[in-house]
Amino acid sequence: MHAFDIEQLKTLVTVVDAGSLTAAAPRVFLSQSAVSEQMRKLEERVGQALLTRSKAGVLPTAAGT
Repeated sequence: MHAFDIEQLKTLVTVVDAGSLTAAAPRVFLSQSAVSEQMRKLEERVGQALLTRSKAGVLPTAAGT
């Protein structure tokens, strides 16, 4: 198995701390769409959802925690 991308992991932590992809974006100096793409790629690599998304924001799943 290949190593995880450290930037994707840092972005995941920032998204969870910020409570949304949009709020995390400026904190990691990326656009919201770039943050979303990083999370999609990380979830693809892990093989399961790491975030539960809703209009109110995001929460980590058990795997995301």
